[in-house]
Amino acid sequence: MKYYNKTRTIEQKINEAGYACACDGVDDQMVIYTEKESDQKKIINFIKLNFDINKSWFSVIHISEIPRNDSGKILYFKLGEN
Repeated sequence: MKYYNKTRTIEQKINEAGYACACDGVDDQMVIYTEKESDQKKIINFIKLNFDINKSWFSVIHISEIPRNDSGKILYFKLGEN
Protein backbone atom coordinates (compact mmCIF):
# COMPACT_ATOMS: atom_id res chain seq x y z
CA MET A 1 0.00 0.00 0.00
CA LYS A 2 1.38 3.39 -0.93
CA TYR A 3 1.64 6.01 1.79
CA TYR A 4 -0.91 8.16 -0.06
CA ASN A 5 -3.45 5.40 0.44
CA LYS A 6 -2.51 5.07 4.11
CA THR A 7 -2.96 8.82 4.57
CA ARG A 8 -6.43 8.73 3.01
CA THR A 9 -7.36 5.61 5.00
CA ILE A 10 -6.32 7.28 8.25
CA GLU A 11 -8.24 10.42 7.26
CA GLN A 12 -11.35 8.33 6.59
CA LYS A 13 -11.10 6.52 9.95
CA ILE A 14 -10.63 9.78 11.88
CA ASN A 15 -13.65 11.31 10.13
CA GLU A 16 -15.72 8.18 10.81
CA ALA A 17 -14.85 8.58 14.51
CA GLY A 18 -16.48 12.02 14.42
CA TYR A 19 -13.48 14.31 14.05
CA ALA A 20 -13.64 16.42 10.89
CA CYS A 21 -10.18 16.52 9.36
CA ALA A 22 -8.07 16.37 6.21
CA CYS A 23 -4.76 14.51 6.05
CA ASP A 24 -1.86 15.34 3.80
CA GLY A 25 1.80 14.47 3.63
CA VAL A 26 4.34 11.98 2.40
CA ASP A 27 6.29 9.12 3.92
CA ASP A 28 6.64 9.70 7.64
CA GLN A 29 5.52 13.35 7.62
CA MET A 30 1.73 13.25 7.73
CA VAL A 31 -0.11 16.45 8.66
CA ILE A 32 -3.65 16.23 9.96
CA TYR A 33 -5.65 19.44 9.64
CA THR A 34 -8.70 20.04 11.81
CA GLU A 35 -11.12 22.96 12.09
CA LYS A 36 -11.74 22.38 15.80
CA GLU A 37 -8.83 23.27 18.03
CA SER A 38 -10.42 21.19 20.80
CA ASP A 39 -10.11 18.06 18.61
CA GLN A 40 -6.32 18.18 18.31
CA LYS A 41 -5.55 16.11 21.42
CA LYS A 42 -8.52 13.82 20.76
CA ILE A 43 -7.20 13.05 17.27
CA ILE A 44 -3.70 12.36 18.63
CA ASN A 45 -5.16 9.94 21.18
CA PHE A 46 -7.35 8.30 18.53
CA ILE A 47 -4.31 7.68 16.32
CA LYS A 48 -2.27 6.30 19.23
CA LEU A 49 -5.07 3.86 20.10
CA ASN A 50 -5.96 2.74 16.58
CA PHE A 51 -2.81 2.86 14.44
CA ASP A 52 0.77 1.75 14.85
CA ILE A 53 2.17 5.18 14.01
CA ASN A 54 4.99 6.90 15.85
CA LYS A 55 3.94 10.36 17.13
CA SER A 56 6.98 11.90 15.44
CA TRP A 57 5.56 10.82 12.05
CA PHE A 58 2.53 13.09 12.19
CA SER A 59 1.29 16.41 13.49
CA VAL A 60 -2.19 17.77 14.08
CA ILE A 61 -2.74 21.40 13.09
CA HIS A 62 -5.74 23.63 13.68
CA ILE A 63 -6.87 25.65 10.66
CA SER A 64 -9.80 28.03 10.40
CA GLU A 65 -11.39 26.15 7.51
CA ILE A 66 -10.62 23.06 5.44
CA PRO A 67 -10.52 24.36 1.84
CA ARG A 68 -13.16 22.84 -0.43
CA ASN A 69 -14.37 23.34 -3.98
CA ASP A 70 -17.99 24.08 -4.93
CA SER A 71 -18.92 20.38 -4.80
CA GLY A 72 -17.43 19.96 -1.31
CA LYS A 73 -14.27 18.07 -2.24
CA ILE A 74 -11.18 18.91 -0.19
CA LEU A 75 -8.57 21.02 -2.01
CA TYR A 76 -5.49 19.27 -0.63
CA PHE A 77 -3.08 21.55 -2.49
CA LYS A 78 -4.42 24.50 -0.45
CA LEU A 79 -4.16 22.90 3.00
CA GLY A 80 -0.81 24.42 3.91
CA GLU A 81 -1.87 27.94 2.91
CA ASN A 82 -3.88 28.71 6.08
